Amino acid sequence: ASDAWKYLRLRCDEAMSLNSDKPMDLVGDAQKRADTVLKFSKQARIPTGFDLIDKAMYGGLSTVEELLILLARTNSGKSWICMKMAESAQRHGFPVLYYSPEMQASYLGTRFDTWRSHFANNQLFRGQYSEDYLNYIKNLQIENPTPLYVLENKDVPNNTVDVPYIEEFVKTNGIKLVVIDGLAYMTDVRSKKGDSDYNKYKNLCEDLFTMSKQYGCAVIVVVQANRATKDSKDDKGDPFPNLYNIE
Repeated sequence: ASDAWKYLRLRCDEAMSLNSDKPMDLVGDAQKRADTVLKFSKQARIPTGFDLIDKAMYGGLSTVEELLILLARTNSGKSWICMKMAESAQRHGFPVLYYSPEMQASYLGTRFDTWRSHFANNQLFRGQYSEDYLNYIKNLQIENPTPLYVLENKDVPNNTVDVPYIEEFVKTNGIKLVVIDGLAYMTDVRSKKGDSDYNKYKNLCEDLFTMSKQYGCAVIVVVQANRATKDSKDDKGDPFPNLYNIE
């Protein structure tokens, strides 16, 4: 057994010596890294629809690598913000995948219509359509055929949405913006029985960020602030989540 382990260890060392993969050397690879930054700086950014956010992010969400976490209390408008960003991306020609574990795609679409053409959402939600709205629906794809897919759990085998499924969809359909409207509803393929929610969410975000870098798409992740948020106050005395609440 000792001879076998010695033999295997030597073979492993030989195999490692043949591996040319190394981390980037900022000195030795100076020209390479400068060229990479120049190349990435020319890639299009995805406008979010919010001028202040776009200004802070050099024009919008990066298509090189981007993981944006949106944290807020319940019923504070997270999904509305996400749909605004999705609508803006689609309008500028970036294909979108929106994972909606709670609201059905058709109803979520009314929010898209409200952002796009300012139709009253309370009327659309009840099926009260004007002639202008019917014409808008008829011409929507003609004016801009860029897809905005809304994924529900029912669309996936076993109602299980995980990162490998999202990744395959991104690769197949050229998605440039992924919105995860509820991280808690996703399945973590790396979790083991007894793992904490923290480990689950950490794994999911790591895998989504890796996907972002591999396929050049931005990812927005929605996280609901925990109950402890009520004890955190802003300068006006209103509950305001902090970094602790993200964990």
